[in-house]
Amino acid sequence: MRVVHAQENVKKINEEMNKWVNEPLFKRNEDPKDEPLFNMATREEKKTKRYSEIEQASRTVQILIQENETHLGGKEADVKYWNLYLRYIDEMVTKGLLQTVGVSLGYLLDQTDTKKNPTPLFAAELELCEPDIIFKPSLDKKINNNFFDMIVGLIDDIFNMAKLVPRVHKRKGTSQNYLDTISTHQELRTLKDDLIKRVEMVIEKANVQKNTYLDYSYLWLESRTDYLYYFLNYARQLTQEELEKLDENENAIKKVFPKLNQFQEQIDQYEAIHEEVRVLENVLTFQSWFRADITSFKTTLLNCVKRWSYAFKKHLLDHVIESLSDLNNFIDKADEALMTQVHEGDYEGLIQVMEYLALVNSKQKATDSMFEALQEVIALLRQYGMVIPNESIAQLEELPEKWANTKRLSVTAKQQVAPLMGMEVGKLKERIEDYDRFQKTFRTEYQTSRFYWYNCKAPYDSLSKAQRQIDEFTTKITSLQSEATLFEVTVPTFPMIIQCRKENRLLKDLWDYTFLVRTSIELWKTTSWADIDVESMDMECKKFSKDIRGLDKEMRTWNAFTGLESAVKNMLTSLRAIGELQNSAIRDRHWEQLVQVVRVQFVMSDTTSLADLLQLNLHNFEDDVHNIVDKACKELAMEKMIKDLEVAWKTLEFDHDTHKRTGSTLLRTSEELIETLEENQVQLQNMMTSKFIGYFLEEISTWQKCLCMVDQVITLWMDVQRTWSHLESIFIGSEDIRKQLPKDSERFDKTNEEFQGLMAEMAKTPNVVKATNVQGLPEQLEVIQSQLSLCEKALAEYLETKRLAFPRFYFASSADLLDILSNGDQPQMVARHLTKLFDSMAKITMEEIDGVETANAIAMIAKDSEVVPFVGMKDGKPFPEPCACKDQVEVWLNRLM
Repeated sequence: MRVVHAQENVKKINEEMNKWVNEPLFKRNEDPKDEPLFNMATREEKKTKRYSEIEQASRTVQILIQENETHLGGKEADVKYWNLYLRYIDEMVTKGLLQTVGVSLGYLLDQTDTKKNPTPLFAAELELCEPDIIFKPSLDKKINNNFFDMIVGLIDDIFNMAKLVPRVHKRKGTSQNYLDTISTHQELRTLKDDLIKRVEMVIEKANVQKNTYLDYSYLWLESRTDYLYYFLNYARQLTQEELEKLDENENAIKKVFPKLNQFQEQIDQYEAIHEEVRVLENVLTFQSWFRADITSFKTTLLNCVKRWSYAFKKHLLDHVIESLSDLNNFIDKADEALMTQVHEGDYEGLIQVMEYLALVNSKQKATDSMFEALQEVIALLRQYGMVIPNESIAQLEELPEKWANTKRLSVTAKQQVAPLMGMEVGKLKERIEDYDRFQKTFRTEYQTSRFYWYNCKAPYDSLSKAQRQIDEFTTKITSLQSEATLFEVTVPTFPMIIQCRKENRLLKDLWDYTFLVRTSIELWKTTSWADIDVESMDMECKKFSKDIRGLDKEMRTWNAFTGLESAVKNMLTSLRAIGELQNSAIRDRHWEQLVQVVRVQFVMSDTTSLADLLQLNLHNFEDDVHNIVDKACKELAMEKMIKDLEVAWKTLEFDHDTHKRTGSTLLRTSEELIETLEENQVQLQNMMTSKFIGYFLEEISTWQKCLCMVDQVITLWMDVQRTWSHLESIFIGSEDIRKQLPKDSERFDKTNEEFQGLMAEMAKTPNVVKATNVQGLPEQLEVIQSQLSLCEKALAEYLETKRLAFPRFYFASSADLLDILSNGDQPQMVARHLTKLFDSMAKITMEEIDGVETANAIAMIAKDSEVVPFVGMKDGKPFPEPCACKDQVEVWLNRLM
């Protein structure tokens, strides 16, 4: 029974899933009233409905599984069977989900398969959203809610059906639902990739087609106003190079006005474009299943083309209307003026008639040919369906006759005013002569004005007054020229007034720049000494200088120009001098020297400003400032060197050693001390030869004397110390020497006592300078050295007598000889030196009596350790005969031989 019940539940699960497993999640619209396209608006509704069915089926499956669990659970064998059962159900659910996802994907693939020639499934509209052409929905992946993202969203909705069903057979390492299983299924992944590739392909083709319409982009990107402007003024479009020239000079390109046939070409061009766009297909299909509706874009583009065409038509129509209207108004005014009776003395009436006579004459040629040209324009406009106002048509019929009548009136009027014209010509010539005299007088007064001079106090007032006079006279000249033209009288150009106007403008520019420079300098003058930025001010002054050189060359002879140029040049020179004076080497004494040079009272303080420094007229003393600063720098180097000397010699000390015999403190000079002393003496010598030594002469001289003393004392001391160390052990440690040289020993004792006293004092003062710079010390050392030299000489003479007594002493050094003589009563001490006196003798063996050595040598030992006993001969037989090592050393050494 349990198995049967379980089988029935399995059937129920299968039936529950079959309700939706073979039905695609998304389908095209099946309502015959609407287009058979996929309706994206119903996407959420369809998805919600399907998800609800799946969730309901999932709950039913869970209930049926729980029922089966009560029948099959319990025993161990049943548990195993139950797991197999769950696995079976799990596989059945997986198969159902695979099938439903496959069906949904398969439907979309079938509907997008070009081999099956499907009807369009998806659609988009092409629109012109200036400046871009766009699809709705967008085919650009960078834009939100684009078509590609919509399709990917549909695919995700299909796969997410597997996420709604909890996994039946839960094992370790598996997820809670079937999404992972479905997503990683190879066949479904292939279906998904194929669908996405088709979508990408159709997007690419649609975008390629869209880009072909960019050929028309100039229609909505370019300005019709600018295009029409260049066409009307140059009869063509200018190149970029020509536009750049035009920006620099508006007269760089010669103006050419377009003819009627050129207008026609422009209009025909846009009419042809309009026709080309009009025949474009409203609907395009890509890959059979994607439809693009370009109706909106096409309509917008057609309207855009029409606006371009209409711009040219409208200009022609306005030209016709305005030309006829202007001519009609002119004829009415001219007829009225020409029919006016002019009497003698009525100058204004005469001028009015003369003006209209001139206007009629100037307009005659253009107006005579205007009517035919306007008829051609109207005929062209009618070809394009433009409506011509009735008023303009009527004017075109009436105006030729009215214009002919006006020309006749002008002939009659000219005959009537001819006598009056002759009278006025004479008056005009008199006015011209008066104006010429005025310009000469004005020019003379203008050239003597103060605004030509740099020291002018109020140049703008004078310039404004002169400009008003020039403007007033220019107005009179203009009026005179217009009147003279009417009477066919030649008027001069009045060049002096023109020159005054030009110079007035140049003077205005010059004074503008002068006040700019003055204002900048005045602002700088308030800068305190500590805040003066010479580099920045110098750069600004150089810019001023460059700008001044760029002013009109005509200004260069004016005092105002030369004054400004000199002011900037002097400022530059002063700033260079101030920059040098900012050197850290400058001291108060240098400021005092500067005051003496410039001869201006000045005291440097914390409140000193740039204005105070400029009062010194430093631009006149640039070389002097440079010399003072150069001197300060050299003195600073000396000052630094002197400080370095003070620091160095303050810490330099003697090294000390202890004499082994006496315990006295010996001085020792380090290599660093000697190098420093030599280097500093050279530096001081170089400074003594400098021409800038004046301020430091006393201090440098003191240091030079000090170091000379150090050098002298160290040299003497080392000589004395070396000699003393040599003689001390001889005269103090050798009784034999003291006996042999009693007077010299006494002399050495006194010298030794004096030098040991000096050594004791020197040990108390380790600093080199303090220890050596003691009054009378060099003289005292020289005396000690002379006494030691006498002792050393006496000792040398004594040693010479010993060498004569025993010539082999010549083989030994003086030190070794002194050691031999001082130890003459100790044969073993002397034996240490035997190798220096004899080639083959190295040691001697002394006779011992009761274990005590005697003064008798019984054998000699060679360098190779050979022992040779001392023997004598008696009766022809050898016998041991010791050698007595007594008496003076040279005596027993001779005996030893």
